[in-house]
This record gives sequence, C-alpha cells and structure tokens, in this order.
Amino acid sequence: MRSVFFSIYAPRQAGGKQEEDDDSNPSHCLIVHEIPRCCRSAEETPTNKVRAGYNRRMFIAFAVSIFLSAFLLFQIQPMIGKFILPWFGGTPAVWSTAMLFFQALLTGGYAYAYWLIGRVKTKNQSTIHAALILCSILILVALSFAWTSPITPDASWKPQNVDAPIFNIFKLLFVSVGLPYFILAANGPLMQAWFSRKFPNRSYASLYSLSNLGSLLGLLAYPVLIEPFLTLRSQGWMWAIGFSLFGFFAIGIAFQTRTSLPSTVTADLVSSSRRPSSASRALWVALSATASLFLLSVTNQISQEVAVIPFLWILPLTIYLLSFILTFSGERVYNRKFYALLFVVSTALTLFVMLNANSLHIYWQIAAYCLLLFA
Repeated sequence: MRSVFFSIYAPRQAGGKQEEDDDSNPSHCLIVHEIPRCCRSAEETPTNKVRAGYNRRMFIAFAVSIFLSAFLLFQIQPMIGKFILPWFGGTPAVWSTAMLFFQALLTGGYAYAYWLIGRVKTKNQSTIHAALILCSILILVALSFAWTSPITPDASWKPQNVDAPIFNIFKLLFVSVGLPYFILAANGPLMQAWFSRKFPNRSYASLYSLSNLGSLLGLLAYPVLIEPFLTLRSQGWMWAIGFSLFGFFAIGIAFQTRTSLPSTVTADLVSSSRRPSSASRALWVALSATASLFLLSVTNQISQEVAVIPFLWILPLTIYLLSFILTFSGERVYNRKFYALLFVVSTALTLFVMLNANSLHIYWQIAAYCLLLFA
C-alpha cells in the first residue's frame, strides 16, 4: 500500500534550545511524517469507494423502480378504460366510474404500504411484498391462457345488462387489473420508506417528484405513442411484460434493503419523533380528500356536462399530476401566496362560467375548470 506523507519546516535544536525562527537561517531542516491510515481521507480508501459505488447503484435502482411503477400505473387507466368503454355504451360515466375505482384502489395501496412499514417486522416486509408480487405475476400468466392478453377479458365477461354498470365495471377492473394496480400503487410509498431506511440521512423528495413525472409521462404517452399504433391485445401483452419486469426488479430491491437497518433502530427513530396531533391528522385527511374530490368533480363536469370528447378525462388527471410535480419541486417553483391568489381568481372565474355556460365556448369552460383544479 502506498504511504501518504506531509512535510514541515522546523528549526534545529542548538544546545537543547530551539534557535530563533528565521527563514534565512540554514539551520532549518525538513521533517517528513507519515499520515496514519486512520487519519486519511475516507474518500481515498478503496472500501469507501466501493461503498459509494454501491450506494449510487442502489439510488438508481430505487429511482427506476419508482419511475416504472408510476409509468405503468397511469398507462393502465386509459388502456383498460378504452377496452371496457364499448361494453357499457361508450358514455362518459364509464370513465368517471373507472376513475373512482382507481382512486379507491390507490388509497388501498397506500394503506397497505402504511400497514407493512408500520406494523410488520422489518425482515418480514420484503417476504410479504415479494409473495404478493409473485402471486400477481402468476395470475397474469394464468389469465394469458384464457384471454387474448393477460389484462383484457374475453367476450364471455361482457355484461348482458348495462342499466346499472357500476358493479359490473368494478368487477371487470378488479379481476383484470386489480391486484397489479394495487401493487403499483403501494410501490411509491414503500420504496420511499425503504430508501429512508437504506439512506437515513438523505431525503426522498427527489424520488417523489420522479414518481409524479413517471405518472405524467405514462398518461401522456398512451394517446400519443401507444394507442394510435398498437392494438389493445398488443398493449395488454406489453403492459403485462412490463409489470413482470418491474415485479422482479422490486423484489430484488426489497431483499437488498431488508437488513439495512435493524427493526430496533427503526423503532427508536419512530418513537423519538413527535407524533402529530389528532387535529393535524384530520386536516391532512381533509386536504387529501379535497384534492381527490376536485379531480373527480372536474372530470365529471367537463366530460359529461361540457363536452363528450374521447380521452378528455386525461386532461384533468394530467393537470392534477402536474400540480404535484410543481408543489414538491421546491420553494423556487411553488409560491404559496401566488397559488392562493390564483385559487381565488380561478374560483371567481369558474362561478362566472357556471352562470354563463350557455353563452361561452366549451374551450373557455374547460379552461376555467382545469385552472381551478390546478390552483
């Protein structure tokens, strides 16, 4: 191993005493000292270089997992929605019902992630989640032998009576994509929690923004790049293959992080933090519910009352995701005073549009409702 040295100038000893410090005094000599290994920079040791490379690869793995899950999550919504739309008369209510199902299942995925992280021992979390992913992949494989693709039911599942379609829509969506969607919904909060366990001193805010970006790209890519060029059967197969690849990737990350932090340390970190009050938690729930309520109501309004246009329901969902991306991008992008003022202006504009709907063009109406949702 190479030694690391440093040198200093020191005056010679004369008669047991140091001579006066003088740069011109030739009695100065060069003393060379070796730096002990324990005092060298941590960045220079091979072990820390290997650890830094491993941490970098793990961060990339977390980022890819979160991006893939968000992309697939918002690809399946317009895909399966388009598939079942003709079975129920093609009315906009089908889109609203499908969105209600996905919102409910999204909440269920978050609840599962919260339960897994908060109630299950650290070493058992990866086992339970891996088993759930493998079960979902096996179901997709089994359905691929019965249907034209693993997520598109055959004609025998088409309901005969569509007078009350909500139950039939929920049943179709649950059987075809329910469990995969549930797993994708849980992946974001799970990966963020496991990232915090792996890197307790780093923030996962960048992963959250990446998740929203993946959702936005997945939603916009479908009507532009996928739907015009691929049949529904091909789309179903591609999505199922993508989900399977994601599943094995997520399982690998789960087992990589299971020993990163002992459960006792996790418990100490949780117990040492101050628990939020009941009023704060109630406020958080109310604000989250308000956002979802706005999304569903605006989607309902513009797709049923304003204009019946294919894929119009994607517009409010895109704006909804964009608002999350901007909100969690930092203070430079999100200014509370500006958005509070924008909310007041958009509310007044929306009221004006609702009172003068018959005399305003549909584009102005759609813009007003979407601006309110964004604010």
